[in-house]
Amino acid sequence: SSRSALRTGLPYSTATARTAPAVCQYTLTYTVGTGGTISGTTPQTVSHGASGTAVIAVPNSGYTFSSWSDGVLTASRTDTNVTANKSVSASFTLNTYALTISKTGTGAGTVTATGIDCGADCNENYNYDTNVTLTATPAVTSVFSGWTGTGCTTGVVSMTTTRNCTATFTLMIGTISTSPAFCTITDGANSCNVT
Repeated sequence: SSRSALRTGLPYSTATARTAPAVCQYTLTYTVGTGGTISGTTPQTVSHGASGTAVIAVPNSGYTFSSWSDGVLTASRTDTNVTANKSVSASFTLNTYALTISKTGTGAGTVTATGIDCGADCNENYNYDTNVTLTATPAVTSVFSGWTGTGCTTGVVSMTTTRNCTATFTLMIGTISTSPAFCTITDGANSCNVT
């Protein structure tokens, strides 16, 4: 009381209420580019010096996680000792898959597609989910007998994984040819035996 203050010689004062200082809070924001989603909470509100909760950058089918925009290379992350707002984005890479063409059978021929001329060039890489149309052209002495290989049998190949397709060419029976390997000229006539 003021009386007791006077008796003790203490200066007279009035009581002042004090409030605790405000705790700073920050926002953690996680976003993604094309090809993925975020698993976890975004945005997050975090007190100064505290930690956020885990988030994971999850790639869609046909994509692979690449990195976060601040250089973090793991898809899963938990930001700790937060002292400022943070906004980061996850990036993803579209997968590519190899298509390899083989040829088999008693005949001969070529296989063509975008990026392939087999012949000599029998391999090509394609982006995920690209549809590749294969064209088989038999040599004049052969017929094309069909495709084998997983995902190859129709000749239109969906590149959702690595593919190995085989074209079968069959030598025609009864081919008439002027090649010495297939033809015998008889009696001086301009005709060939059937081989």
